[in-house]
Amino acid sequence: MSKRRIGSFLASLLLLAAAVLVIRNVQLIQDGVSYYQYSPDTTMATFAAETGMNDYGKFLFYASHPSLSDASSFNQQCGTPEQATAILGCYNGQRIYIYDITDPRLAGIRPTTAAHEMLHAAYIRLDNKERQYVDRLLEVEYDALKDREDLADRMSFYDRTQPGDHANELHSIIGTEVAELSTELEQHYSRYFADRSKVVAQHNRYRSVFDELRTRSDALKQRIDQMKNQVEGLKNTYETRAALVQSNIAAFNDRAKRGDFESQAEFTRERQILLSETAALDSLRFEINKSINDYNTLVAELNEIAIETNALNRSMDSNIGPAPSL
Repeated sequence: MSKRRIGSFLASLLLLAAAVLVIRNVQLIQDGVSYYQYSPDTTMATFAAETGMNDYGKFLFYASHPSLSDASSFNQQCGTPEQATAILGCYNGQRIYIYDITDPRLAGIRPTTAAHEMLHAAYIRLDNKERQYVDRLLEVEYDALKDREDLADRMSFYDRTQPGDHANELHSIIGTEVAELSTELEQHYSRYFADRSKVVAQHNRYRSVFDELRTRSDALKQRIDQMKNQVEGLKNTYETRAALVQSNIAAFNDRAKRGDFESQAEFTRERQILLSETAALDSLRFEINKSINDYNTLVAELNEIAIETNALNRSMDSNIGPAPSL
């Protein structure tokens, strides 16, 4: 074989090898191009730092061109699978969209959503072998968390609206919200986070607002039930004692009309007994009224918590538009 033919053959081999290399790394090449086409603003850079992303996590995040969106834009970009469920972010396979929730009480929700969506981008880039391995680890972790009603409800929602994405959603939820994981899962998430505890802290930061309201609400409900039983018991006691006092007064008056008292001293003594019973009854009535006022105060406080909780939920729901203005 001549040198020219050998050179041509080697060049063909090199071109073939380069083509294979490109085919095998097409996603990485696309990500690299997209990454260098995106310049993160301060907000996105802060989200990446606040959630503890490492360089590769930031690479996937920025390659997805993350952006904040108002309600109208967000609904167009992400859709609304169920009107009763608030969607906080979405990843469409190329871009990350984050609903711009500005309520200061929910600080932490946007960076958590950013990391959640970044993990979606990470999950779809796993090869089949990696994905099967991670899916098994996630299911083991999910089995240990199934008693969490909120998680079960969320996974039920995803199973209804995004069939086939069960493991993908678990990958984002567990990675951003669960503090203690198996060594194997921690090793997996270390591909994307330098310090995963940061994103968990961001999640806990806004969830603690709801947890505190729920704790207060549950405590108030218990006190209201106790107060209700107490008021009903006092009212029953009052009615029984009032009927008895009324009967005693009627009997006393009848005896007085008939002149049945043997002396003025006996009359005065029994009259004083009735006056004491009436005073005790008035005291009981005062106690009942105070208890009713306390009950109403507790109910009002519970209603305020419900209003605050609803306001927080409304601020997370892109389906609820602003009030009309003139």
